Amino acid sequence: MGRHSYDYGNKSIRNDDDFHLYSKISYEIDDVLKRAKRNAESESQAIKDNDKVNQDVTTQMYLIEIMLDSMLIHLGYHLKGEIAEAVITEFIQLRKEIYEYNEEWNAFRKTFI
Repeated sequence: MGRHSYDYGNKSIRNDDDFHLYSKISYEIDDVLKRAKRNAESESQAIKDNDKVNQDVTTQMYLIEIMLDSMLIHLGYHLKGEIAEAVITEFIQLRKEIYEYNEEWNAFRKTFI
């Protein structure tokens, strides 16, 4: 097999200014697209990670609510008298505050979804 000789007229690809300009622009466009793709992927991962953290916080807050409810039931059963009333009143207030914080957190979290 021999070498093929193509006729480019009086121009060769090596000396073609239009081809060099096309190649340069093509490489620049490819570079921009690759960077944009990497940025989009990393941004998407960051959003996904952030939402995972938000979900974990929400779960923990609800578990705290459940724990307080359970403690309140046990305190109401085991404590009697003035101490019981004071402790139970404080627990009810704490439970109410945790509930309100959960609602605020969910409202805040929905602004990112």
